[in-house]
Amino acid sequence: MRDYGNDHVQALRERFSVFQGGKAGNELGCCIGKAWAAGLLEGHGADAQALRDAGRDYARLWYEYYGLSQVRTSRFERHSKGFASAAVTPDQRRFLKLDGIVSARPSAHRDAFYALCVDYFDSDALPPFVDRLINERLMLKGLKVPGCLPIKGDAERLEKAAVTLLAIVEGDRVRKAA
Repeated sequence: MRDYGNDHVQALRERFSVFQGGKAGNELGCCIGKAWAAGLLEGHGADAQALRDAGRDYARLWYEYYGLSQVRTSRFERHSKGFASAAVTPDQRRFLKLDGIVSARPSAHRDAFYALCVDYFDSDALPPFVDRLINERLMLKGLKVPGCLPIKGDAERLEKAAVTLLAIVEGDRVRKAA
């Protein structure tokens, strides 16, 4: 018997089934996956899946680099017990390169990028601007939406995040071509 997930997972998959030919169910575990599923990453100068994957890769590397998922076992510890050695790993080098690309963007671009890719990574929650833009896409598909529709600045904020994603994708292409 196939497990389709709990009621929450099934409701989430049902909500997004109107996008990507109903095949986006496995991409809904993070904010950027939901944005991709709704088509919000289309038309930004690179393949939408490449933008999605670049954002996910950056978020994964960000959490590994900063170690926010590691739990301290004592309030007197400066670092978690899982603190890595001083040797720089290939993933850390890759993160530092990508982070240099992100850090070079204007602060409004970085803020939008972090909201789309990092702040809501591995979360069912969405930043309000993304939630409103997805609601608009759902409404255009003829569905009732439970929340608000976009307000002034939402599309522009998404564009700023997408420009940063594009810089990562293009920077990564340059590295692979060299």
